[in-house]
Amino acid sequence: GQSSRLRAQIVPQHPVGGGTAYSASRTTIPIDAAGDNKQARTSVGVWFSPHGHLVHYPVNAGRELNVVLISRRIDETAASRSVLDNAARAEVIADLAAVAPSLSAGTVDALRSATWGRWQMEHVPPLGSWTSAGAALLGDAAHPIAPFLAQGAVMALEDAIVLATELARARCDVRPLQEGLAAYENARRSRVEKVRLQARNNGRIYHMRGNLGRVRNVGMRLAGGPRLMASYDWLYGWDPPLLDTASL
Repeated sequence: GQSSRLRAQIVPQHPVGGGTAYSASRTTIPIDAAGDNKQARTSVGVWFSPHGHLVHYPVNAGRELNVVLISRRIDETAASRSVLDNAARAEVIADLAAVAPSLSAGTVDALRSATWGRWQMEHVPPLGSWTSAGAALLGDAAHPIAPFLAQGAVMALEDAIVLATELARARCDVRPLQEGLAAYENARRSRVEKVRLQARNNGRIYHMRGNLGRVRNVGMRLAGGPRLMASYDWLYGWDPPLLDTASL
């Protein structure tokens, strides 16, 4: 992210952004805390609220439930705390009650006793350039994305694939390294920008209030799960660039 040392060298004058009104709290609990909730055990769950939103999904071969709470809370203590004290954990539980009031009693009990970490969310303006001389940025160091689409790490993986492909092409064509780096950046910018804007738009949709929230709910029910998922085919159906390895 913005703490990248290489990033500071490539774009030393770039503004580092500032804090937002949201913080992200994370924990993992035993999957049995979900009780007989089949959806929680097998799928990604998202709870919408004007106060923030909650995301949970099974991890560790289905043995645990990863829980992420985005709440309207500014942590004045630090930019990030990997382990919260009792007072801060009580704030998280209070935020949970506001965001997802119908969580099962067993799940709430497990979350109340879990070890939580909390990170203050920051806004970082897009960079003018991701490359310089013989170096390139990728992932959050190049293009920080709000965590409202769960694509930060995925974009870093896609970046790595495209970067490796373009460097191999430059080598094959006996072109300068810098041309390969520039080709990587040019190939990635439009997709990453689309993901960044969609993530920002999701933040607005997730946290809608009053009538807007009710319209959102009705629209999602009418659309149905398959149609909603199909609207993300452009994201999840990404095809990596192909390289003719026979020419290497």
